[in-house]
Amino acid sequence: MKYRRIVSKLLQRSEEKSVLLHTAMKVYAYKRAKKSARTKSLAAETSPLTASLLINHLSFDPRSATIPVLDLAGPIRRFARSDDPDLARYCTYLMLTELGLIPKRPGASGGLLLRHLGVRVKTKKIRLLPGFFTDLFNLKMKVNWDQVLGKKAHSEAQRRSNLIRGAWKGNPSFLITVLDNFNDLLIQKLSMRHRQLRVPFRRASGSNKIPDFGSWLQHPDLARVLPASRPVFDECHKKRLVADVAHATIKKTGKFTRPLGYKEAQKVIKNLRQAYNELLSEFGKL
Repeated sequence: MKYRRIVSKLLQRSEEKSVLLHTAMKVYAYKRAKKSARTKSLAAETSPLTASLLINHLSFDPRSATIPVLDLAGPIRRFARSDDPDLARYCTYLMLTELGLIPKRPGASGGLLLRHLGVRVKTKKIRLLPGFFTDLFNLKMKVNWDQVLGKKAHSEAQRRSNLIRGAWKGNPSFLITVLDNFNDLLIQKLSMRHRQLRVPFRRASGSNKIPDFGSWLQHPDLARVLPASRPVFDECHKKRLVADVAHATIKKTGKFTRPLGYKEAQKVIKNLRQAYNELLSEFGKL
């Protein structure tokens, strides 16, 4: 009991709070839990990386494995249907090699593995935007993206979400630029379909198909529909205009653009979490 109390407080005392410490704590707890409680808790694991590490540590790593893989059959079957490509592929492999089973409805990456082996199965269609908003902004909303964006724009939004993921820990200037590009696409499509915005949007476009994004962000009708998020999208847009990957100089001042700092990017990202919440709510009303 003394050790359990010590272990239970490690994460809150840690400054880093890394996935390695989180995983080690759960391995300690699961080894001492009843089979039913362990299976239920592991199946409810929300982090794909933590789930895969736990399965490996509990049943396969020679330094720590003490639980038969058959005891984890339930979670492995569930994770084989995961939208996370690595977890789905790993658990599909475990079902084939350790459990002697073929997943009935594997994740997309597991389905590719099975088809390569000559097994014909139905797989779930990949949808990147729900995972993008959940993983990076902790937002879970059911939106029919094909319907509200159109299939072509949905594909473009997914492509840009991949660019954002790729730039998340890299160059802040590039990250803010791609985020502004992504915001532009979403707000365009919302404005074209929203009953309060479609007419002002067409008028603001003039002879063009769409208006200038920076000018549209200042429009009072957009401010009425997105009162909390419009200033955040405007902040992101203004940061993009001074970033060195956008232009050589700033239009108004003639000064050279500059690399954006990590703290600047983190401030924009923090504000975007709430902004996307409002934007997705408006999409959900369409």
